[in-house]
Amino acid sequence: MLMKFNALFKKVRDQKGFTLVELLVVMAILAVLAALAVPKFGQMLKDSKYNAHNENVAMIYKAAEMYIASHGSPTEDVTMADLKNAGFLSSDNIEVPYDTTKTYGCTITKGTGAISVTPGKATKDDADGDWDETESYPVVATTPPAGP
Repeated sequence: MLMKFNALFKKVRDQKGFTLVELLVVMAILAVLAALAVPKFGQMLKDSKYNAHNENVAMIYKAAEMYIASHGSPTEDVTMADLKNAGFLSSDNIEVPYDTTKTYGCTITKGTGAISVTPGKATKDDADGDWDETESYPVVATTPPAGP
């Protein structure tokens, strides 16, 4: 009988595997890593949406500049729909990446040719790490050179 117990315990001692303590340590390390990574991922996602927004604003502004270059200074206010109809934008209803309830707007003022894109570009505030956007881009409207 004693020999059977000895053989049984020897088999138990020879088995390979992880102890409960080792598994708990690994789980604790993974939890700490996840707690550090999730907020960074969230901030990275937010930053990418605002960077995409700034690229969209620049693209719409460039489309308006190309419209002026090809059509000259407008005699009527030009809107996003006009830019789309002229072939400079693929859509006149472009959603803002960080807030899909908003869409972009662009106006080229008649006579002066001043271009205004709303909402404007966003900048990251280094003090609190949050993004601040201007109402329109450019902040001070400029008069581009007259087209042909």
